[in-house]
Amino acid sequence: MTRYATIANKVIGLVGIIQTIPSVALLGFMLPLLGIGATPAIVALFLYALLPIIRNTYTGIDEVDSSIVEAAKGMGMPDQQILFKVELPLAVPVIFAGIRTAAVTTVGVATLCALIASGGLGEFIFRGIALNNVNMILAGAIPAAALALFFDFLLGALQQQVSRVTKPWVILFAVIVALVLLLFPIIFNQSNAALKAGFTSEFMERADGYPGLKKHYNLTLDPVELDPGLMYEAIRTKKVDVISGFSTDGRIEAYNLVVLEDNKNYFPPYDAVPIVRNDTLQNYPQLSVALEKLTGQLSNETMTQLNYRVDNLKEPIKEVAASFVQQLGISTTVDRQGTPDIVIGSKNFTEQ
Repeated sequence: MTRYATIANKVIGLVGIIQTIPSVALLGFMLPLLGIGATPAIVALFLYALLPIIRNTYTGIDEVDSSIVEAAKGMGMPDQQILFKVELPLAVPVIFAGIRTAAVTTVGVATLCALIASGGLGEFIFRGIALNNVNMILAGAIPAAALALFFDFLLGALQQQVSRVTKPWVILFAVIVALVLLLFPIIFNQSNAALKAGFTSEFMERADGYPGLKKHYNLTLDPVELDPGLMYEAIRTKKVDVISGFSTDGRIEAYNLVVLEDNKNYFPPYDAVPIVRNDTLQNYPQLSVALEKLTGQLSNETMTQLNYRVDNLKEPIKEVAASFVQQLGISTTVDRQGTPDIVIGSKNFTEQ
């Protein structure tokens, strides 16, 4: 890029765009192409590490004093020798600053890769969030922070010694060997189970989820953790064989999936109910009246059809909900602007 300035802005702009893509979105894009597990995670981490490394390397070389480069040319040094003997050694502090930045941020992004079954410390974090277990969150967050600091210290120590390495390919060889040693057990860790199952973090950890299901049915599965949204995409693209979903999810019909029968009656009925704070009901008693109008109106069949309109027909959620309450003969008011009176929180599933 320093030799062809016309492409420099284009390359930096491209990797800058990649950096702005949300992590979960990028992982979702890769799922149909690379599947789940370590491979898409490695590719995503590689892409996210590009910007600081490329920008700092380009800046470090480009900012070398032009008089030094001219002196090297005057001594008869060819361009390649100037690069390796003059520019790169002088640019090492700036280049390593980019590498150290990339290393620290990559450790943080790596925890998100647990959403596509790549494992790692992210599993503890997401399970802890799902179960509101602070200790479990810290069990993943503290080692991740320590790992980031360790890599930063290690690269800082390497920076002090890198000028002694005269052959760049030696560094490249060392990096490749390190990556192979680190990734070999992840990539080739295969299970003997006949079926691969994709479950949410909550389902993997809850006693009434997979742990109890495994004992109740004497199952031998290869379970992996997936984001709830990516879970359906994983089974649609045949990356997993079984998932934990909602029986009223519209994607079951849209993706032509089959709901397995719980013939041993392990799962109790799970019904979504509104939970409201007492002081909120006291301040807004009309809220209780409004919610009562929906009592008994949402059957499984109705919810499945409403979800199908959203998940498969891509109708806006707001329009689907409005048409449903209108069919019930319930009047709705026009949206009001300004500060909301009531804040509603829910899981990011269509049912809620």
